[in-house]
Amino acid sequence: MNEQEFAQRLRQYRKDKGMTQQELADKLGVSNKTVSRWESGSYPDVATLVALARALGVTVDELLDPKTPVRTLQKSDWQNLLSFAFAIGGGLLFYLLGQFVPLPLCWMLYLGCLAYGIYLQAHYTYHTRWFQLGVWIMVLFVSGSVAGMLLTGAAVLFGISSAETFLTNQIGMLLQGDVDGRLLAVLLMWTMIWLILTAALGLLTAFVAKQLAREPASGSVLPNLAKEQLPRLCFRRASFHWSKAVPALAPLVLMGYWCLFWRDDLPGWLYVSQKELYLPVWAGISLLILLPLLKKGRRGLLIPAVLLALTSRGFSGLLVYPRAYSLISQKMVVDKTNGLLSGNHIYFGQAGAELMVFAVVLALLYLACCFLSIRYVPKEEKQEQSAAGEGDTF
Repeated sequence: MNEQEFAQRLRQYRKDKGMTQQELADKLGVSNKTVSRWESGSYPDVATLVALARALGVTVDELLDPKTPVRTLQKSDWQNLLSFAFAIGGGLLFYLLGQFVPLPLCWMLYLGCLAYGIYLQAHYTYHTRWFQLGVWIMVLFVSGSVAGMLLTGAAVLFGISSAETFLTNQIGMLLQGDVDGRLLAVLLMWTMIWLILTAALGLLTAFVAKQLAREPASGSVLPNLAKEQLPRLCFRRASFHWSKAVPALAPLVLMGYWCLFWRDDLPGWLYVSQKELYLPVWAGISLLILLPLLKKGRRGLLIPAVLLALTSRGFSGLLVYPRAYSLISQKMVVDKTNGLLSGNHIYFGQAGAELMVFAVVLALLYLACCFLSIRYVPKEEKQEQSAAGEGDTF
């Protein structure tokens, strides 16, 4: 190979690496003019040639030989393949062992494999986006399978002997057109539950695996402090931002759902399946209100937001039932018999005064949490703050 071929190959390797001549020169400890002279048609000395190959991430043979040799697998390559084998192969192992091993044990084995794969990728090999994409796809597949198994078990507990047969029959009725609004509401409800459960299990699996993959910090988490030096809880006023207040809309919107049934001109199937429809509506709103809190600096409000969502789930227990829907006449009937109407009437709930007051109180309690933050403060700092407060004059 002559000087021009070497210069062209050197220039190509440098561009493939995304480096400028100055950056390459800084790595080698030479001047920019030296690198420019090499790329114009001159050879570096032998000692610099080795350092040059390392800086470009190639071998000396690849720099000098015009015929590119077959690249041998390095240690980092094997470790990268091993990280894929544990993280993605662990998901395949989950499906194989799921035929005869209990579900919790299969999930724990998969979690261990995933954590070790993430550990290898983070500390012993180069990072790749394909690894992250493959991990997330496998996590979602495994989480979806676990969510389906959990829902199947829940269906059996609710009296459905074969959840798959039940679902197959319902889908068959749907395809034949022999379906009403109540069936659509049930299918929508179970689909929404499965999607939410899959997303929750996926996030939980990824979070736990990432925590397990961390290297243990040197020393104990909490140093050996004297009892009087241990941190104490301290309430402080937090800065307010509109995104923090988004979850306060959840109880008000859900209250509006039940207020909707004050109307008399809704489709009949809405009155019949109002409780089945409430679950996907509640789940969708609860998921949306948590999204603004995932941003760093606002995650402390996740706990009150989750409690707010769980409490809103019980709104159906505060409904009043003054009216019923007649399946024969398909009209509203005012109940004057204290719940003794015939079986052709379906009672449906409406928002009463208790529900509206309860929803407003929940929203106000959450808004109060938006102005507070809880932090661990050393006792010495807390005492200094108290002393400064006592010294103030009014």
